[in-house]
Amino acid sequence: MLIDLFLLRLDSHYCGNPYYVTGHALASALRLGREFSEEQKKQMQVSHGIFKVFVGSQTNEPDAPRTYDEFFQTWRTLARVPVDLVVPEYRTVLRKQSPPILLASPFRYSKRLDPAKEQRQFSTFLSFYVGGLGGIDPNLFDRIQVGGRRNQGMGLTRLHHHIQTDTASWFGWPDAQPLGVRFITPLCLSSTFAGTDAFAFPSFLEPHQSGRFRQREEDLNMHGQACMLSLCDSGQAFALKSDASPRHTCELGISRIGVHKKYGYGEFQVFKYSSKK
Repeated sequence: MLIDLFLLRLDSHYCGNPYYVTGHALASALRLGREFSEEQKKQMQVSHGIFKVFVGSQTNEPDAPRTYDEFFQTWRTLARVPVDLVVPEYRTVLRKQSPPILLASPFRYSKRLDPAKEQRQFSTFLSFYVGGLGGIDPNLFDRIQVGGRRNQGMGLTRLHHHIQTDTASWFGWPDAQPLGVRFITPLCLSSTFAGTDAFAFPSFLEPHQSGRFRQREEDLNMHGQACMLSLCDSGQAFALKSDASPRHTCELGISRIGVHKKYGYGEFQVFKYSSKK
């Protein structure tokens, strides 16, 4: 599977979800003022954008992943942006403010009372990948805006790095049993968007002994229609059934499963699983 990996640098404050930017939001931003054919729009599959914060004035451009694990470790590490990196005037009301406003890059921050001492410079980036657009001009992904308050100049990004890679060339795919699956982005089980069908819990996964898993709901505006999504939340791990194909399951995790998988929902990583955890 051919995918394009992108790293966008945040050039202005960002207002929105501090966990991720949805694939639908990225796809909508990409279409504004850019020429995509109807076929490209139909084929475009955009992952969720994950925030990555780097320390220092210089940012090393990540290499193309050579293994399955490198892809997730380098490009898809899911971590919430810490409260310390929220704009100071909004930090005290972070719990009340929805959504919070994050710092642009580069910026300096010090926890000490004397800000002139031991300041550290941070840069904020957005990492995502796109499938179905082989040979696309990466400059189309430059200078897009994400998040809220875009009319106030927030959420402006610029293209920092782009790599095109073929997952068929990777090695080191997980093959030892037992294996588990960890969801990088929420799995969408149902949506009120017109024309969508409910998605059953994956048959290749072992449900928890209690039969329960952490669920939540999320609002999403799709093509001008407000809809409600029922999600199996990200970060949860499930055992992979012994008769499931590890390689095929790994590929499913990158191409994603569930409702609205085209827009980033249902991404997961296969890993060596221990029932004691």
